[in-house]
Amino acid sequence: MEADLVVTKMFKYYFVVFMGIVIKHVLTQITFERDTSFNNWFCGNQATLVGAARSRRTCAASCDQLSSCPAFFFDDTTNECFHHSIIPQSTDGCVSRSGHFYKKPGINFSAFGSLVFCIYVKIFKIF
Repeated sequence: MEADLVVTKMFKYYFVVFMGIVIKHVLTQITFERDTSFNNWFCGNQATLVGAARSRRTCAASCDQLSSCPAFFFDDTTNECFHHSIIPQSTDGCVSRSGHFYKKPGINFSAFGSLVFCIYVKIFKIF
């Protein structure tokens, strides 16, 4: 009986550690999605030139570090990186330019947290 209690406590501990690692991994991913409706359209009136970037990934990383940057435009020809403070809704006022527009997708982390909690409750029958 006592051995079962030790095993259960160890399992709970490792489960919590594992879920902590999973949540940290999910929260620290740099994730942007390409908005194809803005392919080769540059909306400069809503963007700030950051400078030349080595790659789209570098541009994404610089945007991801700012809470005021929900999107960016990367020029494929010049490697220029532009941060957007707002996400354009249409190409009105935009100009043709070789590149792609990326934005942060809407992720509902509260739903993810609720799912983890429900799994934990089901496994350990807390309530």
